[in-house]
Amino acid sequence: MKVKKLLAPDWRVSVGQYEITDGMAVECFSSGEARADWCRITLDDAYEGLIEIHDMEGACIELGYSDTYDTLMEGSVRMARPGGWKEILVLDGMRKLAETEIMATFLECRPEDVIKYILRRSGITDYALDETVYETKSVFALDSRNGIQAIQAVNSFWGIGNAFFFRGKKFHWGAEKAQEEMYVLEEGENLIQLEKTGSLWEAETFGIPWLHHGDEVEIAHSMYEGVAKIQKTVIKRSEKGTTRMRLYF
Repeated sequence: MKVKKLLAPDWRVSVGQYEITDGMAVECFSSGEARADWCRITLDDAYEGLIEIHDMEGACIELGYSDTYDTLMEGSVRMARPGGWKEILVLDGMRKLAETEIMATFLECRPEDVIKYILRRSGITDYALDETVYETKSVFALDSRNGIQAIQAVNSFWGIGNAFFFRGKKFHWGAEKAQEEMYVLEEGENLIQLEKTGSLWEAETFGIPWLHHGDEVEIAHSMYEGVAKIQKTVIKRSEKGTTRMRLYF
């Protein structure tokens, strides 16, 4: 595995026809338990009258160094009111699932058959699914559930523990991509602070766009030494431009 040590990144937010690199506060949240990732962008008053953002416009949030950026998340805009501009909420592809009603009965089906149907109904065409051959059931019914609830029902009915989430625009159900690189957070270098919060550890660092919930990271600290699996991440950029990321494991 390769080893990377990271410094403070720059931000690039693309929303509709606009590309924004400064004059904003940003907060992004990713959690396997919460399912959907989201990002809130608050623009400086200087942008008033200069931009107009519309609901459902595509958005991409990136972090990088020099001219090399990595995607933190992609999704669509949810505006609180028409003509708004100051606060922009970006939701990942789970929004499509959450806003699609599923009501159907399936005969002689496997779980992947149902998952594919749910994705088609939600307009999701890019996906990676578990290739395990599961038992065929004679009948499976979904009674007026949204797409997320429907997938949860599939997992429950077949007794499957598959996680499901988006990475960029691609949906994953029990088909996590093998992690090719191990990222090192080291005390005194890129690991700013480490403390125990309830049942989880909280590691504060500068900002690593390609680390998400479910990924592993190596911790080198006097209080914790070893590889940890990330449960959730929170990345914030203050109005002054300072970026901090918190990993929970």
